Amino acid sequence: MSGGVKPWSGVHAASGYDMLLTDFGNDYLAEIKSREAEELFGLKGIGAGRDEMRLKAEKEKSMQGKFRKTINVSGLDNIFAENMDHPVWQQTAEDKCLSCANCVMVCPTCFCYDLRDEMSMDLKTVTRYRCFDACQDIRFAEVHGGNFRQSRAARLRQFVTHKLDQTNQYGVFGTVGCGRCITWCPTGIDLTEITREIQKFKS
Repeated sequence: MSGGVKPWSGVHAASGYDMLLTDFGNDYLAEIKSREAEELFGLKGIGAGRDEMRLKAEKEKSMQGKFRKTINVSGLDNIFAENMDHPVWQQTAEDKCLSCANCVMVCPTCFCYDLRDEMSMDLKTVTRYRCFDACQDIRFAEVHGGNFRQSRAARLRQFVTHKLDQTNQYGVFGTVGCGRCITWCPTGIDLTEITREIQKFKS
């Protein structure tokens, strides 16, 4: 977890799941949050003991110490909105971004997709299927009449703000703080550094 970003709610999820698994190596602690999960897994009435809960607390404490980066998220939505043309977008795009989409491919919360139609060789059937898509691809924002996110800087900004500035739309951040986008970027783009640079400019 070399690029892990400390989540704002800590390492324990209090809501937003049906079943939460804690890995103990050979065993798992399963915490059921919904009736659907209870019915699906048939775990009703099975309770964890003190030893399991102690192990979970130790595991959470250990995980908390592995996060090496933090972001001050206070007022981020306004800060990003007021700095859409901040020089850091263009500078990072020119100096580092390859538009390779590694950040998108490893992100557990990216959900963009494309619909494609494929004709059979005998021209008798068409299959429509959904496939993964990436906002870093130059063709991603192509529409009739042009491309509204043609520059690399605009696509980089889209990724970063989608992770950190969508709370008004979704009620949660678009990142889990895993740091995969940082770890797997071949040129070392770090959204925490970009964010700090913009916050510094704001203050």
